[in-house]
Amino acid sequence: MSAGAGGTSATGTTTGVGGGGGGGECELLPESIDADTAVGPGCVRLDRTTVGGATLTIAPGTTVLVGPSGYLSLGNESGSTLVARGTEDDPIVFKSEADSPAPGDWQCVYLGAGAAASELEYATFAHGGQPCAATGANPEAALVVMAPVRRIAQVTVEDSQHHGILIGPDAGVRAFEQNTFSGNGKASINVALRQVLSLGAPNTFSDADDFIEIDSTFSLEADGTWRKQAVPFRTGGLQINPDSEVTIEAGTRIELTGGSIEAFSATLNLAGTEEEPVVITSAHPEPQAGDWGCLIYSSASELTPILDHAIIEYGGNGQGCSGSNEPTLLWVPPTARITNSVFRHSEGTAIKGSGECDTAAWCTNNQFEAIASGPLECGTASDETACP
Repeated sequence: MSAGAGGTSATGTTTGVGGGGGGGECELLPESIDADTAVGPGCVRLDRTTVGGATLTIAPGTTVLVGPSGYLSLGNESGSTLVARGTEDDPIVFKSEADSPAPGDWQCVYLGAGAAASELEYATFAHGGQPCAATGANPEAALVVMAPVRRIAQVTVEDSQHHGILIGPDAGVRAFEQNTFSGNGKASINVALRQVLSLGAPNTFSDADDFIEIDSTFSLEADGTWRKQAVPFRTGGLQINPDSEVTIEAGTRIELTGGSIEAFSATLNLAGTEEEPVVITSAHPEPQAGDWGCLIYSSASELTPILDHAIIEYGGNGQGCSGSNEPTLLWVPPTARITNSVFRHSEGTAIKGSGECDTAAWCTNNQFEAIASGPLECGTASDETACP
């Protein structure tokens, strides 16, 4: 690797690589970068490069040609930073060096725990997504984010073999917005539930069947707004941590493959509108009553969950709905305010009250369709209650 004008490769200095666009061959990034390094504009080649405790800056207008099974890894060492900030007119492009590129030609850009100061803007990642050997876990995404990086915005991820972006449980991206996804083999975004609130908007998804996959290994502990995206969220069930305050934004759609949504001692509000309800539904292509369990709150009367303009459907099988496996779509304390909402296709009741029900308000302000029993279940004896 040759140095640019005025630069050296010694630790602690700045080294320049590539550039010019003068028709010569693109220079190859070294296997290890431990000094601040700037590359581009023009083109550089990438095989397998690890950045440790240094900043790699990629100039606007740079094309990074990635070799077979190549990756760029910024690991756990503090200060390992990738600054790839293109512009609208001069984006940065990571792409396969193959003449006929295909999904999975290369592996990933991996932003480990030490890469918190990293920034990506106006950058494209194409034809990556092979399981990433930069870490023993082999994550399957073209861009793997495991640090609370500063910014991922105006980024395009396309034609990945697996996910487009994987956002880990400690990622906490501080600005994630206006990104574009197309042609990815799996859900374009795989996000740990702990970081679902970090997804900003608007993001663009070109494929009609795309979705955001939630990894619900850990509960959601943060406070804030769960933002609407242009595609649904999909999960096998999730848990909101006690004392958390979360509002699900109008127009958000959550699809369950099974399990339940548990909000014990948490404030979880569904803030839909007439034009854009919050929808909690089945992920199955031919949904049926009982495809998933229920949305359950604790019985604590000091909490007042607010559900307005929501559609809750195709659940009620009781699985994961508390240890008693109650077949209902929604289990709430009597203080719950439920308005302008639709409950339909339940294998059991529509709403179960912890103790008494606010029968007059719940029946008057909501709609019930294809409910197997009830639609309410009230009282300490768990009596099914018809609406007046």
